[in-house]
Amino acid sequence: SIRKKQSEINLLLLKQLNNRPPPVVHDVVVVRTDKPVVQEEKPSALAVLMIACNRPDAIKRSLARLIKLRPSAEQFPIVVSLDCAHSLTEEAAQQFGDKVKIIKQPDQGPVPMDKIPQNKR
Repeated sequence: SIRKKQSEINLLLLKQLNNRPPPVVHDVVVVRTDKPVVQEEKPSALAVLMIACNRPDAIKRSLARLIKLRPSAEQFPIVVSLDCAHSLTEEAAQQFGDKVKIIKQPDQGPVPMDKIPQNKR
């Protein structure tokens, strides 16, 4: 099935990311002597964005896998964007507590067309 194939591809990509050395970012600070001083090296972060709406079981399953497979929460933060007012999906994402960052989008209800100028429709 398509879902199974996509899941296999996702797992393969995560394995490839885990086997790669993390990229290193160098912060340079200029001191009064005009000689650069390199601060401690720290790996850059690669955020994982999950857009969620009306699929609480899929969110629970996907977040559990991502959290299990990621080598570092700091290097691979997970952001869940709740794109609809679906309480079960929101509850499913909130079950993961501080392991994920949740962003709640504003009301996605119908747009009142009478308030939009004719030339902007």
